Amino acid sequence: MPQAEDPAVPVTLVAPPPAVESVPRRQTEAEEQSGREQLPIATPEPQESPPPAPWTHIAPAQESAPVPPPPVDPGSRMIEARSFYAATVLARPENRSARDALKTLSAEARDEQICDTEAMEQISRAKANLRPDRLIAYALENTHVDGDRIEAAGAAFRSAHRWFRLSFDCTLDAKRNTVTAFRFSIGDPIPSSRWTDLQLER
Repeated sequence: MPQAEDPAVPVTLVAPPPAVESVPRRQTEAEEQSGREQLPIATPEPQESPPPAPWTHIAPAQESAPVPPPPVDPGSRMIEARSFYAATVLARPENRSARDALKTLSAEARDEQICDTEAMEQISRAKANLRPDRLIAYALENTHVDGDRIEAAGAAFRSAHRWFRLSFDCTLDAKRNTVTAFRFSIGDPIPSSRWTDLQLER
């Protein structure tokens, strides 16, 4: 009999850490296209909810009810996570193909996939009305990489056929297998008139 996963841990608001000099991550039309497309992954369907639209990105789990984070620093919109879930999501038996696919990517693309997975899971746990099914870290602005840290100030995610702005700051461990720090901020909906220019799928 499979073991139930631990419930999600609430997140809290804190002030952002000191700025870290980062190196711009340049995008080209042919830049590791397979690595930039988020890997498919099997996830359990939530009960008493309509099934989500098909997606190609890693979708968040829905094991427990999300708990809104209490504010700590009124001057900061960034939510800092207390627990991290990407490794747990990818470790599920049904996601073996996604784990195998990660091994074929470059280190930079693999890091981004893991952080994208973490972002989608954190969003779904923090906001009960949002169910991300696609995320693009570089939608509005190129990501920046500084060692084991990825900053995505111009990310976007899709939920219920609508796109929203997102920024996140993700740090991985030395082996680049586990998220050790994660902060994020959910922004406003992106007008549908901009979707084509930003290459956001409907």
